Amino acid sequence: HESRAPVLTVDAPTGVQHGVFNVTFIWDRPVRGFGPRKIVFGGAGGSLIAFDAVDATTTATASEASVFTARIRAGGIGIVSIHVPAFAVQDARGVYNVRMTKETKIQFFGGRCSVELGCRYQLAEYESQLALNRVDTQIEKELQKEEKATIFKG
Repeated sequence: HESRAPVLTVDAPTGVQHGVFNVTFIWDRPVRGFGPRKIVFGGAGGSLIAFDAVDATTTATASEASVFTARIRAGGIGIVSIHVPAFAVQDARGVYNVRMTKETKIQFFGGRCSVELGCRYQLAEYESQLALNRVDTQIEKELQKEEKATIFKG
């Protein structure tokens, strides 16, 4: 009688990704209930554009598989993190994964377009800060003028 929780291994690409990438989810035995909604994204985020059970078998009561593949599009530049929450799947005996899986991290940098967008964002941030500094400087000068005027009147 297997009472140990199902264990997940995530096979994710290494190095910096520049486009859509694949991730393979490998459970140590067939599980039920694993699907796209059970994959949680964090960091730069992401979305599934394809999801398949590689070794699915269907019985009269359930569909089980132990190997799943996902095609993922990053949500932005940075680290895309992926995990599966506790109680997301159960094996044929009804034993759940009782802990959240270890977080898997994939570095994403989307190539030339991302570089241009990143640079534009940084430039916009810089220009915004310059504008705020100019406003602060102007307000400070106006306050100094008012202070001097008050001193001379008094």
